[in-house]
Amino acid sequence: FFFFSSRRRHTRCREVSWARRCVQETGIIIEKCKEGGVSEKKVMECAFDLILAFDDVITLGYRESVSVGQVMEYLEMDSSEEKMFVKLQKMKESDAREFAKKQQQEIDKKNRQKAKEKKGKGTNEELESSPLITPTKEPIKETKPAHKPEETSKSRKAGKGMKLVSKAARKESKSEKSTPETKTGAPQFVEEEKQVKVNPLVESINITIDEKIFATITKEGDIKKFEVKGKVYLFVNDESKSNAEVHLGVNKIAGVPIKTHPELNKSLWNSKQIIAPKQGAAGFPVSVKLETLQYSYFTTNQNDIPFIVTVWSAKEEKLSVITVEIEYNTNNTIFPTVDNIKILIPLATSKQPQISKIEHSEVNYLDKENKFEWLIEKIDASHPTASLEMKTTCEADSMFPFEVKLSSPYSIIGAQVLKVQTADTKQPITHSEKTVLSCENYQIVLDHQTNLF
Repeated sequence: FFFFSSRRRHTRCREVSWARRCVQETGIIIEKCKEGGVSEKKVMECAFDLILAFDDVITLGYRESVSVGQVMEYLEMDSSEEKMFVKLQKMKESDAREFAKKQQQEIDKKNRQKAKEKKGKGTNEELESSPLITPTKEPIKETKPAHKPEETSKSRKAGKGMKLVSKAARKESKSEKSTPETKTGAPQFVEEEKQVKVNPLVESINITIDEKIFATITKEGDIKKFEVKGKVYLFVNDESKSNAEVHLGVNKIAGVPIKTHPELNKSLWNSKQIIAPKQGAAGFPVSVKLETLQYSYFTTNQNDIPFIVTVWSAKEEKLSVITVEIEYNTNNTIFPTVDNIKILIPLATSKQPQISKIEHSEVNYLDKENKFEWLIEKIDASHPTASLEMKTTCEADSMFPFEVKLSSPYSIIGAQVLKVQTADTKQPITHSEKTVLSCENYQIVLDHQTNLF
């Protein structure tokens, strides 16, 4: 805005003339003079034109012709360089996928060619050794030709040749098993196909330590049931690494017996905590989720539970003020930390309660289930408490039972994989490890309630 002295009523220049209205000793530019005078109504109707006029004054009358399309482009901040960059990135990604696809096809083609060559080699040797013998269901070594005794010697030589091939195969891969000669050498082809299916991007062995909590605790903290069941699973992806040894580190806790699978080497586990197949066994099964260890922990001691949930209730006019508090149990020695806690609180009223206070946590309202989902990221010695306060028309006891869920990368026995290696050569094997502590059935109830889930 440009203000002028109230002493001057009119101003003219060569290009533009203005009229001014005095407002408390100052005048403001309002509009280009028109016939019939200037009124406040006309000024308000021509507000947009005024803005453009002010812009002309500021720029000394200079104007730049801008189309609507250019204005929209400026507003959208559209960039041709950005579009070109995105297009180039997509082209590079597409080329990379095509290249990877072609490489995979070439690998598959070479593997099939090798398999055909091995199969064809075995068939040609057999045909050369016994040209007059037709294939039968019985092994070749049991076939007795009716004439030409020299063919028998040739067939024996061919049998020796097959055995030499088996020894060479064993030298090439110590993990491959040598198979006896058969009618067409088919086992060699089957072994080749199995090797092609191995994914080099996946670890040879996956170990999962899975623990679940089963608990029923009253709102006063009395334990009706508290049990942790744990299992250690083994999954072998590569058959050549099936004869493996898994060295496991475990903190032995009183009252937590660990049982081993019948097909494992129990003496090796008891002495060195190594998971391995029995002596003389072929190895672990491939592509099977094998349950190797089992253990469980049961307690009725309040000092052993990870946290305590307390509910407080008060009255405010016609509403109930309900406070739910979760507190880390500093007396426990089994759970140093608990992560990703979710407590489902049922609501006995169709009206959504009002959240008046929340500390160190979050809360979501599940409309379909008519429940509050109370989320606590972590409870430990450094984050000992969290609380939720709500105002509702229902009573505190009508909101029970609470359902507790959690997911922590922790094991109560401190189970962890130290190393994985082959049983014969002691070579390290690529592996992955996953530890999960979760709740299968954990609820907080009133004294007279039982398991309701």
